[in-house]
Amino acid sequence: MTVSTGGTLILPVRPPRDEDDARLRDLGEPRAAEKLAVTRLRHGEHHWRTVRDLESGTSTLEIVDDQGSFRIDEIGTVVSRATREWFSFRGNDVNSARGETQTVRRYERDDWRTEVRTRTVLTSTATDFVITADLDAFELDAAHGDRRVYSQNWHRRIPRQLV
Repeated sequence: MTVSTGGTLILPVRPPRDEDDARLRDLGEPRAAEKLAVTRLRHGEHHWRTVRDLESGTSTLEIVDDQGSFRIDEIGTVVSRATREWFSFRGNDVNSARGETQTVRRYERDDWRTEVRTRTVLTSTATDFVITADLDAFELDAAHGDRRVYSQNWHRRIPRQLV
């Protein structure tokens, strides 16, 4: 369903009533799955760093969220996850703003290994937001060489519409 209002949509809110408690069933205590048993294989790295290049006037925020590697004990699957992000701008130039994200996800069990890598870059011009994205999936094989099994690239321009 799509609702186009051309402005703000205000929905009615029904105030609580005394009889609500009698009519609503008790949901009980919250439940969750048992904690997954994992073995940490490699610790990750986490930081937020800012760099100010005084010559160019560019400020960059670098975020590293490397979650390391762990094995899911019950099924013997090893999972590695890492994300790096950079956000930058130069002075008061709104069109210099740039965001980039790179991720790597790896899953392995026995002789099966796979890895997915993504990269997304967001920039802008005076009239458009520009998004470029890449996705590559690999089967990893030390004996026969890694093989790319899927690749897709996107390049989109989105009108700024006064933004």
